[in-house]
Amino acid sequence: MLGEVLEQIPSLSSPSTAFDSDRHEAELADRLAHVDPMDRDLPLPEKAQVARAFLLTKIGLLRDFQSSLAPAAGGEPGLHAEIHVELAQSVYTLIAVEILVGLLTDPGLAEPQRRRAARQLILIWDRAAQLEIDDFCPLLEAAWRARSRIGVHFGALVGAGEYMRLVASDCPAEFLDYFVRDEAVDEEVQAFEEFLFNVPFEDLARLRAAARERGAVIDRRAAEEILGRSLDEAAAIDDPDAVFRSYSRRRTAAEFRRWTGAPGPRRTAEANIMTKLLAAVDGFTTAEFRAFRP
Repeated sequence: MLGEVLEQIPSLSSPSTAFDSDRHEAELADRLAHVDPMDRDLPLPEKAQVARAFLLTKIGLLRDFQSSLAPAAGGEPGLHAEIHVELAQSVYTLIAVEILVGLLTDPGLAEPQRRRAARQLILIWDRAAQLEIDDFCPLLEAAWRARSRIGVHFGALVGAGEYMRLVASDCPAEFLDYFVRDEAVDEEVQAFEEFLFNVPFEDLARLRAAARERGAVIDRRAAEEILGRSLDEAAAIDDPDAVFRSYSRRRTAAEFRRWTGAPGPRRTAEANIMTKLLAAVDGFTTAEFRAFRP
């Protein structure tokens, strides 16, 4: 039913008055690129709101299917596995949309890239019933899939072991190379470390200080003692919901640092990758996305 409602709402690329659609889309993108970053409820178009509701409802339905079809509950394993893949794609699509919406109000992002983020969102909102993460950002989908296959061992807190396990789990070289390139700045490296260890920059600093004081590597039990909390969630990101929670925590921490001036990364690793992809698009229009070329 939500899909039908979504299809009935006019395209965001279609003008409501008699001027051409390219101009209409450009004006909408420009308006989205200049929204007030302090406004908690962004003035998003109606189709954007329905598109989000559609995606959230789809995720909830797939999650219920997955639970009902679990082998432990007598479900069919093959179908359960297929539903899991569909659920992961939908969750990853939601994360990608949230990254793009966040970039609309990122003061560190150049205006042309904010407009490009807006145009990408227009494409996604217009085709929310058909479009998924692999249609517009397969690089991030592959990175999240690889990250969900590895655990965190902490150790010397260098990240070499976690990095090599990402490589072995088929994390795209383009994703990994971005953070280890010679010109990578500190905030990009710090964001990647948060992605690897699934703990915020501030906690990593505490763990590293404790490791230096003790003169020993840090295992999970020691890390929990130092931080004073369980690290069950940080130790493994083995399902799409856990990937979403990991991203949400890191995004919240990054936004806090951005507004308070606290040290540490101002963007998540994934947002850094998205800005790279947006910057690489010249003359950005929705027609240029490979899955929807005329």
